[in-house]
Amino acid sequence: GNMPPAPFTGTDHVFRNATLRQTVHVGVGGRQVRLRLSNAFGGADLPVTEVSVARPAGGKAGTGAIVP
Repeated sequence: GNMPPAPFTGTDHVFRNATLRQTVHVGVGGRQVRLRLSNAFGGADLPVTEVSVARPAGGKAGTGAIVP
């Protein structure tokens, strides 16, 4: 099915003090963003301590610089 491959299905991998960046291409304009975080494949609670949304600097994908 939809499960990720090993070793990502194990319980011994922990991200601490890590940044996970996801690129999202939005096709509809608007003034607000709603985020839904899911732990669909996890077997335990997923503590999320901080989330932020930013645009890429210069409006170009693939850059490390952002406009918060």
